[in-house]
Amino acid sequence: MNITSMNNSTYKNRGMFLENILNDSNTYYNNIEKCLIYKKPTPIKVLNVSYPTNNSHLINKAVYSSISTLDYNGIYREKYIEFDAKECHSKTSFPLSNVKEHQILHIRRVIKQKGIVFLIIFMNNEFYLFKGEDLIDFIDNNERKSIEYNYIKENHIEDQIQDKQMQTMFQKLHIDNLDFTTLHTLIFFEDAANCKLFNRSTNYFNQLFTRLAHVQCSVFIAVQFWKSLPTEIKSNAGTVFIFPNFSKEQLRYILRQVPLPEEFDRIYEKYQQLRDQQKLIVDINNQQLFIE
Repeated sequence: MNITSMNNSTYKNRGMFLENILNDSNTYYNNIEKCLIYKKPTPIKVLNVSYPTNNSHLINKAVYSSISTLDYNGIYREKYIEFDAKECHSKTSFPLSNVKEHQILHIRRVIKQKGIVFLIIFMNNEFYLFKGEDLIDFIDNNERKSIEYNYIKENHIEDQIQDKQMQTMFQKLHIDNLDFTTLHTLIFFEDAANCKLFNRSTNYFNQLFTRLAHVQCSVFIAVQFWKSLPTEIKSNAGTVFIFPNFSKEQLRYILRQVPLPEEFDRIYEKYQQLRDQQKLIVDINNQQLFIE
């Protein structure tokens, strides 16, 4: 998975940067209970230690006590998961020497036990998630000592949306007029109440929202409280998606700021009939209201 790009990064600190990114990500997902992932401690044997103060100690000399397997392991959706972080200085290929023989053996064993295993490769200032199965398949069917960059780029995990799926997604998001050759951009803000990105009228994002129709861009902002959005954003909204569990007063507050195609009491009757997965959709541009 191509996660992000970096500039001005030295080879010396790339590994630490990648490790910090993964550690922060694991902490976040552990906290929201999305999964349970930990970095394995390095197995060492302490040979010499000193005590600068009564409450601290300093390891002066240590050796590896055993070979390590992969950097991270844990549980995700009742599945065992394990992965390793690998940096690559070469711009054209990933040397298989970066993956030790005992690590390859360990990856085979995890696959055999139906676990999830992969490498996260940092290469050409890009991050890729490379499945363990693809790594083993390459090793077993090639005599090469390295994996070419283009092979990694073509076989890494990404969200591949088929044309049919994309059209369905656009319909669900109520986006039309996509028959053009230029790229259409979707921007999502989740839980954006009182977001500092657009909490002032002079903010760049507030100014950008007024011009998005001219740059082939659609923005979706998810909030729990309608009043938390700046007036500039609400006045430029094209469609409002309202999910269940708002009170009548809250719904009235939301809808009084948009043109309605029918009386509020009739709309509220429809809103009360929403099931968990349904939503009330207000198409402001076309002055239409419907349930989906």
